[in-house]
Amino acid sequence: MKKFLISSFGVMLLLQGAFAQQKKMVADKIVSKVGEKIVLQSDIESALVDMQQQALEGMPLPANASCQAIEQIIAQKILVLQAERDSLPISEADVDGRIESQIRWAEQRYGSREKMTEITGYTIYQLRERFRDAIRESMLAKAMRDKIVNAVKVTPTEV
Repeated sequence: MKKFLISSFGVMLLLQGAFAQQKKMVADKIVSKVGEKIVLQSDIESALVDMQQQALEGMPLPANASCQAIEQIIAQKILVLQAERDSLPISEADVDGRIESQIRWAEQRYGSREKMTEITGYTIYQLRERFRDAIRESMLAKAMRDKIVNAVKVTPTEV
């Protein structure tokens, strides 16, 4: 009788563990790895939202929009890695200036800081910290892209 109760209790624990594992929810997912940088599913979703906002009113995104977003993000990560290897100078003052510019743009879009904080759910300090890395990466990628493009010389006969 005692063995039966112990075995029944063990089976219940195993079943409960199995059912608990089925209820797991994924917070975010790594989609790609570029060097030591990773691309998350949330990064792609955010890029798709940006693409939708930049599209014309009422125009749907193309069918391959997620592929385009992944390609853009991976290309940016490659440029960032090369910029870090080349030690391209991006000052924290430049990053802070870009962050402040983005915050002012958002304030104008929402009407006031208070309304922006209410809608986004983030304080100004949280927004600064949340977007610091993304803005720094975007500035590094732009600096690397400019370095590559500026080295290219095209003559009229080549066109």
